[in-house]
Parts: sequence; C-alpha cells; structure tokens
Amino acid sequence: MRNRGIANHGGLLWLLLLNLVLRFGFLAWMHPPQSEDFAWYFYHAVDLAKGLGYRRATGGYTAYWPIGYPFFLSLIYRVFPQTVWVGLITNALLSVGIVALTYVLAFRIFARKGVALAAAALYTALPSQIQWNAVLGSEELFTILLMIFLAIFTIPASAMRRPWVAYGSAGVVLGVACDVRPIPLLFPFMAWGIAVIWRRVQWRFYSRVLIYVLAGMAFAILPVTLRNWIAMHHLILISTNGGVNLWQGIYANKGFYWLWNPAQNPLLAAHGNEIKENAIGMNAFFRYLFHHPLNFFENGLYKIRNLYASDQNAVHYTFLAQLPHVPFPVIENWRRFDTYAYYGFMIFALIGFFVRRNLSAAAKFALQMVILYLFYDTVIFLAFPAWSRFRYPMMPMFALFAGSGWIGVGEWFHRMMHRKNTGSKGAGE
Repeated sequence: MRNRGIANHGGLLWLLLLNLVLRFGFLAWMHPPQSEDFAWYFYHAVDLAKGLGYRRATGGYTAYWPIGYPFFLSLIYRVFPQTVWVGLITNALLSVGIVALTYVLAFRIFARKGVALAAAALYTALPSQIQWNAVLGSEELFTILLMIFLAIFTIPASAMRRPWVAYGSAGVVLGVACDVRPIPLLFPFMAWGIAVIWRRVQWRFYSRVLIYVLAGMAFAILPVTLRNWIAMHHLILISTNGGVNLWQGIYANKGFYWLWNPAQNPLLAAHGNEIKENAIGMNAFFRYLFHHPLNFFENGLYKIRNLYASDQNAVHYTFLAQLPHVPFPVIENWRRFDTYAYYGFMIFALIGFFVRRNLSAAAKFALQMVILYLFYDTVIFLAFPAWSRFRYPMMPMFALFAGSGWIGVGEWFHRMMHRKNTGSKGAGE
C-alpha cells in the first residue's frame, strides 16, 4: 500500500510555479517608490552592508526599528547589487516559501492533499499578499519565520529523537522572528500558562518545553541586546519604538496617530532621544492602563475591529503611491477587489473552524498551536494601533482553516447533489 505521507505533491509544485509568475509579474508592473519605514529598511540595509552600522541619517546609533529585517537584507546586499529590486525579489521568494509552508502545515494537520492544496491556493488568491511584495516590508521575513517555528514546534513527539533539540531550535527561530518584529515575545508564556491550566498533570513537561524554547529565543535575541548595550550604552532588549507604539495605541483606534503639540504629545519632551522617548511612551501607557482600564479595553476592541475590517492597506503603498500614473477610480476598484477577496477568504476560514475532523493527537496539538497564536496575535492589538498590514503574518494560519472550509463546502455540496440524484432516481422507479 502506498504511504500516504510520501504521496505525490505535484500540485504544490505547479502552485509554487504559479506564485512565481504572479509575484514577479506584479513586480514588473507595479514597483512604487519606497517610502516611510520601507525606505528606512532599504537605506539602513545598505549602510549595514557597507559596514557603517545601524545609524540614523543625522548620526548616532539607533535601535528605533528592530534591526532584524535590515540586517537580513544587508546580508543579501553583501552578495547581490544594493538595489530596491534585489530586496523586492527576495521578499517575493520569501512569500513563495510561505505558500509552501502553508501547504506543509495543512497537510500535517489534516493529512489530506486536497485540504493542503486548497489552503495554499486560497492564500495565493489573496491579492494583497502579492501586492505587499512591491514594498520592502519586514512582513515576509517575519511570517516565514513564524511558519518555520510552527513547523518545527508541531513535529509529532513520536518523531522527536531529542525533544530539547527540536523545541530549542523552534525557540531560536522564534527569537529571530522577534528580532524582526518583537510581537511574539510573550507568546511562549501565554501558551505555557494555558497548557498548564488545561492539563495540570503535565505541568512539568510543559515547563521543560518552555525552558527549551526560552533558551533558544535568548540565544537569538541576546546578540541584538548586546549590540544595543555596546552601541547605545543602555539595556534595550530589541528596539526602542515599543513605547511610541504603546503611546499611540492609547489614542489611535484607526490609522496612524501623531501630534506636534508638546502639550498633547509628551514624547516631544525627549527632543529626539529615542531612549527617553521610549521610556516616556511606556510610562504614559501604563499610567493610562492603570487609571482607565475600561477605556483601554473599549478602545482595544476598536483596534481589533480595525485589524480585521478591510484589506486596503497594500493598495495605499502600491497603486496610490503611483498617482497620477494610476487613475484614482482604478485605485478605488482595487481597494474594493482586495477587500471583497479578503471577505470571501475569511468566510471559508470561518467555515473551516467548524468543519468536523477526525485528527490524530499530534494533529490536534498542531491545530491548537495555530489557534493559540491567532488568538495571541489578535489580543495583543488591544494595546497597539492596528490596520490590515499587521494582519499579514496571520493570514497563512487562517489559510489552513480556509482550505478546510473550502473542501468541507465542496463535500457538503457533493453530498446534497448525491442525495438529490438518488432521491430523483428512487421517485422515478
């Protein structure tokens, strides 16, 4: 009997080829000028490649945005030409890797090629995930690291010869992801807490796993912390923009928020010192949380709503950045198209949450880890400003459920048609 685990996955190869065509085709058509943090990443990656360090344009070392992505890009620029195009091609290839990992995780969980292929295909069909390749964002690198973490961490225990190696390696990957975007820093603690509450008799095992993962994360994060200490003479775990984001999150329920009035913006008192700015923002956030907990929660729900409300952000940095070359009515149509495609995708993901499955214990654990991270990455935006760009890392995980939902709907429709045809035949006889 043919082993199902080594069955032919030719459909995936064709899908990856389609992804290459779509993504490089879009880059050939749409390659807007880099702006805002995308321009920051490019110029600082070039400086790092030239050995100039991670510095502000005005001089002095910085840790304002996490160094992970510009450092990664600088490694590419040490080998290939230091152009925006090389960075865009790199991000497109990372996106194709995300598609492959979506397939791998879906097949591991559901053990069905149809579901795995549907998950990867539906992720491919999201137009915004292709459009984001046209800017030098950190999302592609961060997302593929998250998917690699899940792929390692959810290896069945029976297949682990040395669990500490697997969990420690997963921790290293998660730590590197934190160097790119620090969002997952607290995820292992939340996962450990829920696991201990859910299965108290296994608390020793879960505690060992937590230690392995944290050790791996420390191994990956410590070099960044040491760099910050040596270069900036302050204990900065990863970056200094967390306080700014938290302060903005007090007020920003939709979109970017900033004020230049010193009476309304305490961060201006730092006079550009990012370390002081970070501390002021942190203090302001925790004071607000302590004195207005209900307002914090209410505002946080608006942020989460904004996180999932639409899918227009990619259009802003691609089509809109090409005005007047791209007419405004075309831009508006692309915004609608992206959002409606996203709504359709999420409908199948929602259906997939409720599809009945007969899963192994290892597959259930993997699925629970995916759900847990989706929950974590959602509730963390109770504190931070949110829009559709920040949902990017979660979309491959939603794709797992969308693939299950797509196949589930197809099977339901097939059963209905079979019953209808069987009933018609019986009536005729």
